[in-house]
Amino acid sequence: MREMIKSLENSRVKQWARLLTKKGRMNSGLFLVEGHNIVNEATATGNVVEYITTDPQIEGILVSETVMKKITGAVTPQSIVAVCRKPSERELGNKVLVLRNVQDPGNVGTLIRTAKAFNFTDVIVQGADPFSDKSLRSSQGAIFKINLIHTKEALNFLNDHTIIASLLDKEAKAYNEVEIPERFALIMGNEGQGIDQTMIDKSDMKVYIPIEFESLNVAIAGGILMNEYK
Repeated sequence: MREMIKSLENSRVKQWARLLTKKGRMNSGLFLVEGHNIVNEATATGNVVEYITTDPQIEGILVSETVMKKITGAVTPQSIVAVCRKPSERELGNKVLVLRNVQDPGNVGTLIRTAKAFNFTDVIVQGADPFSDKSLRSSQGAIFKINLIHTKEALNFLNDHTIIASLLDKEAKAYNEVEIPERFALIMGNEGQGIDQTMIDKSDMKVYIPIEFESLNVAIAGGILMNEYK
């Protein structure tokens, strides 16, 4: 019978708990996913390092409910967690979504999930950590199915893509009235400030979504554009 880890002072528990922090994830190259569905996605792609569970019927390291609450930060955690390696980065494909200083992790996760749904090949994230618990819940395992690059400077990766900036600008054209090239990068900006001037100056095309209201949430706007450009 497996021995259950019960102490919050256990060295492994402390190591897992550090993965709740951005610094802990960056230093280790690891992150946690919680729940059967996303754990299955991680397993299918070979990114799981180890399984942690409160259920004696499930293979993995057996822990108490108290320990599971500690390492997930959840009041009512699910019965299984996986420690995962960050997926390897690949060369960019033809359809890239760039999240330029998008700060809300829920928006980041939703946009990653939407990018996969609309057949984008890659997502470059410059902003909120896509491996945070809130972002992972929103992305629903899509991080394991799309090339994801988390960087401090997205422009370093965009050498031969047509850069399409989504913004309100006198030079911008309606998003559904432009011809989109085969190889492009769609830029979505910060929730409050939009796309910064450096990226605007580097853009090849500017598009906007005609609406009768002041603005849209960045995740909704991104979904509209990606559906059009899929």
